[in-house]
Amino acid sequence: NSTTTSERLRCAEAMARSCDTYFYEVGYRFYLSGDGGRSRMQEWAQTFGFGTIPWSPLAGGLLSGKYHRGEAPPDDSRFAHMDANPMYRRRLNDNMWDVIEGIENLAAEKEVSMSQFSLAWVMARGPEIVPIPGCKTRAHLEDNLRAMEIELKKEDLARLDALMPP
Repeated sequence: NSTTTSERLRCAEAMARSCDTYFYEVGYRFYLSGDGGRSRMQEWAQTFGFGTIPWSPLAGGLLSGKYHRGEAPPDDSRFAHMDANPMYRRRLNDNMWDVIEGIENLAAEKEVSMSQFSLAWVMARGPEIVPIPGCKTRAHLEDNLRAMEIELKKEDLARLDALMPP
């Protein structure tokens, strides 16, 4: 699961190999608003030749373009009732708003949606990565699929990485 450390996965891989069993993929939370262990997990997966299936690459919708600093979240969104979930309150901090606004600007420069830009960034991290974005509607799915058409240059990736809090 997403709380497993890369060290635990190394142990699990060694144990599995000793029993002639193998892992083929690993799933973990992966999005632009902070590392969350993604570097270690990706390194581990690449070392052992695993595919990765990162979930929540749009940070629960925060990187979809529907949230804006100083505005109330849409009524039908998961962040509309933040009082019910302390994790959501913690996620919406100044650092996260800075990332959201930075991605919004970069996406606008490329004339693509924030979702497309964010997903393109996830996929640009390696060919073994297949993100799982949540889609409420067919329109969301179609928008997200267009991320496969976006090619990010090294300069784009560097600008994105510069947005991340340490």
